[in-house]
Amino acid sequence: MPRGHLPASPRAASRRPARRRGVGLTLIELMVAMALLGVVGVLTWRATSQLVDARERIGAELSRWQAVVHASALIERELMQIAPPALAEGTGPSGAAAGATLPALELEADPDGRRSRLAWTVVGGEQGFGRFELRHQDQRLEALVWPDREARGEAVRLPLLDGVDALRWRLLAAGQAHTQWPAAESRSRRRGRVAIVTPLPEAVEFTLELADVGTVVRVFALR
Repeated sequence: MPRGHLPASPRAASRRPARRRGVGLTLIELMVAMALLGVVGVLTWRATSQLVDARERIGAELSRWQAVVHASALIERELMQIAPPALAEGTGPSGAAAGATLPALELEADPDGRRSRLAWTVVGGEQGFGRFELRHQDQRLEALVWPDREARGEAVRLPLLDGVDALRWRLLAAGQAHTQWPAAESRSRRRGRVAIVTPLPEAVEFTLELADVGTVVRVFALR
């Protein structure tokens, strides 16, 4: 035996293999680690999926509200350009209708709000006047634009909103709400081409019922 090297004790020699066996992972430990990684992966995927779904839902709701706001702004803008009845209907000084045969503002609507038509004469265009109409039917709201006040020829159609369950109009005049316009007495005076100018209502109110948004009410002052 060389000098300076002491023989290893039997107890120390028996401990060395034990340390080597503890360095690696057993099959059970590896399976547990893989199971934990799988659980973490599933939780991460579900959280990411929910986040993406929420983002898409919020984006769809935002787009829907933007469409509602755009439609309301367009209606308000066109109502602000409504022509005064005396000019829109082209009445002469003697009371005879010298120009247009359409009223400055007209409203036809079903009581249940499933179908309606609101039309009026607007100032502007090449001929000085145009005709603008809002038509609601089959759950669709669209605008129709003519370059003349008699609404001749083909109209330019502008889709505004889909999925409109109901659209209810109210024209507020002299403290009363009208769902048809001109009023019955004004329509009777128009028979025989006798021009009785019907003043515009003070305000226009509409109520939109949308299944995905709810009920939206807007009021526009005319004078």
